[in-house]
Amino acid sequence: EEILEDSGVVKGVRTPFGITRARWVVNAANGWASKLTPEVAITPVRQLAMATERVPGLKCCPFEIPAPGYYAWGTTQAKSGNIVVGGPGPLERERFKEMDDHFDERVSLSEARECANYLKVLMPKVRQVNIIRIWAGAMGFTQDGIPNIGFVPGKKGLIIAAGFAAGMSQGVVVGRIVADLIAEGDTPFPMEVYDPKRF
Repeated sequence: EEILEDSGVVKGVRTPFGITRARWVVNAANGWASKLTPEVAITPVRQLAMATERVPGLKCCPFEIPAPGYYAWGTTQAKSGNIVVGGPGPLERERFKEMDDHFDERVSLSEARECANYLKVLMPKVRQVNIIRIWAGAMGFTQDGIPNIGFVPGKKGLIIAAGFAAGMSQGVVVGRIVADLIAEGDTPFPMEVYDPKRF
C-alpha cells in the first residue's frame, strides 16, 4: 500500500497485513509501480490474454501485429503444446474512463471473442482449438518502451524494476541485477539505458 520513508531514506512498507521494516525496498509492481513510486513514470495498460488446450507441434513464432483497430501479440508454443495469444481487444470503453480501470481484471464476452478471433485469423490451422484460460491485467510501459531498473533518484534504499511490456523472459537477469545493486551497490551489466534518471 505504501513505501515508508523518512527524509528520503526508506524504512519499509505498509501492506494490508501491517508494517514491515526494511533497509531496502524493490518496487517491482510493473503496471502498479507508479502508485508506489510516483517519481518514476510507469503507465499501466490493460491487456487480455488466453491460452489454448495442448495441440500438436506447430511452426509458430513470436509476433506483434496490427489487428482490426487494435494489435495482437503471441508467443511461441509452450513445450506442453499450449499456445498463448492476446492483445487489448475491444474494451468496453464506458468501463475504462479512469486510469484505475487499467487494473480491472474482469473479462467480457466480447473481449474473449475478439481475442479468440486472433487465433482464427492468424493461425487458421488451430481455429477449432479450445481455449482453456483467459485473463486480463495491467502491463507496465515507460515513455521509451525500455524498463526502469535501478536506484530511484532521491530515495536511499529504494530500487525500481518496472515498466516491462514483456518481463517474464527478463526476470532472471533482472533479479540478478537487483541483487547486485543491493549487495554491491553496482552491477557488471551496462545499465545506463535502464536508469530511471533518464527521464
